[in-house]
Amino acid sequence: MTERQTRWIAWSGTALAGLSGLLVAANIVLAMVNARTQVEVAARQQFIADGPQYTAVGEALVHSLDAAAAATNDQTLIAMMQRHGLSPAGATPARRTR
Repeated sequence: MTERQTRWIAWSGTALAGLSGLLVAANIVLAMVNARTQVEVAARQQFIADGPQYTAVGEALVHSLDAAAAATNDQTLIAMMQRHGLSPAGATPARRTR
């Protein structure tokens, strides 16, 4: 091998080493971004999985409000429920005065 070929091989090796270093750095950055994305996806999946429990809590709250409105005939509570599209079961409708 001539000195020129040896120099070319040395520079090629250095360039390939630098390129592999850049690829390692890019891999680290992508792994960090991927980990952050996986955390976000896991949080969303947990929220979706907890949805039925939230629904059950909401339904229990509506039932207890309905029972409270029926038991006390609280016109303010009945009006609030009607504003939100709920109709208390045992409540009498509020009379409007003209």
